[in-house]
Amino acid sequence: MGAEPVTAPSVAQRAADARSASPDQLVQILQTRDLEWQSRDAALQRVAELARQDEIDAAAKYFKPLVLGVSTQLPDLRSQIVRSASFALTELASATGDHVAFDRPMRDAIVPSLLQLIGNGNKVLAAAGRECLPALFEHSHFDGSLKLVISTLRESKQAAVRHLCAECLHKVLQTWPLQMLTPLSKELETAIASSVTDAAVEVRSQARQCLLSLRVAFPERARSVEAKLDAPTLRHLEEEAHNAQQQSSQRHVLGSRREMKRPVSSTRSACGGRSSRADATSSHVPTTGTCGGRNSVGPRSSFGPFPAGAEPESPLPQMDPLVEVSELSEGSVKMQRALSLLKSPLKGRGRKTSQWGGRSSLESAGSVSTTCDDMRASEAESPGLSVTSPPALSPSPHSVSPSLA
Repeated sequence: MGAEPVTAPSVAQRAADARSASPDQLVQILQTRDLEWQSRDAALQRVAELARQDEIDAAAKYFKPLVLGVSTQLPDLRSQIVRSASFALTELASATGDHVAFDRPMRDAIVPSLLQLIGNGNKVLAAAGRECLPALFEHSHFDGSLKLVISTLRESKQAAVRHLCAECLHKVLQTWPLQMLTPLSKELETAIASSVTDAAVEVRSQARQCLLSLRVAFPERARSVEAKLDAPTLRHLEEEAHNAQQQSSQRHVLGSRREMKRPVSSTRSACGGRSSRADATSSHVPTTGTCGGRNSVGPRSSFGPFPAGAEPESPLPQMDPLVEVSELSEGSVKMQRALSLLKSPLKGRGRKTSQWGGRSSLESAGSVSTTCDDMRASEAESPGLSVTSPPALSPSPHSVSPSLA
């Protein structure tokens, strides 16, 4: 009986160990690309998990070697490794923000590796880089990395790389604090001015978006760029400015790394009601918004003008179908019905309503024949009640004769 193979279990065991490894152990796994890809992929997923749970300390000694180890996996030819490394870098940037320990690795290793990845002919690898780099500039604000992107936008020979750099500039102009962009406003103006007339149509389109954001951040710089543009380019720019929707991104403010992140949007809508993201099970659920309408998450029994907990007034009592003629207007449905009942007999079994006495009785079996003369006789027995014509109505052939009174 031959010995059992140990290669497959050994690889699986190392991958299982990487999924629960400590940051120091992850550094040993990711420092090279010599280990099997299963273990490296498990280690990258472990890094993203720790960063998402805020268990990565940017001030620890292992942090820089760990970030460099993750960036080392970006040039790998296996798409699974590249996607996991890009996702881990995004989670690290979101967790550490503007910590100084993330500045140099991002400038010297991460950004160059991602820019090189964009120029790769493999579409899957390039897509991972296109998703990762703008996210890094959204979470981290380092002028050294921004200068690298600006220089690459002006000097790169690959249209895909220039397009990604222009996209990063657009994200920066939308979200970064103006205090950090002011020292680089001249470089931003020069880069956008050269990109608006780029040979690639996608780069020109993205550069026009950057120019629209430059209008908001630095109007004088934007006017200087627009003064150098030709008429067709200005026409395209104005069309995009007219069709542009309101920007959803909010500008960051200077402060701690958590304050530099994108602010959380309000859970209330513009009308005062709760938005769809609000927790419908909250203990404090307003009944109405400031617009007066019923809230989408309010009680179904509450309506606009009534406050929470109040019940609407009881409805009016249901009136008898046959009411006094004096309370009806000529031509109304109720008046026509009352006159038709006065003129025609009621036959058959069923409910007979007495208009004058206010009483109703259920007739016994057999035919019931009640004519208008019988009704007038009943009225004579009750002289206190009378049927009068409405004072505001003109005489009508169907009006009740005053002699009935």
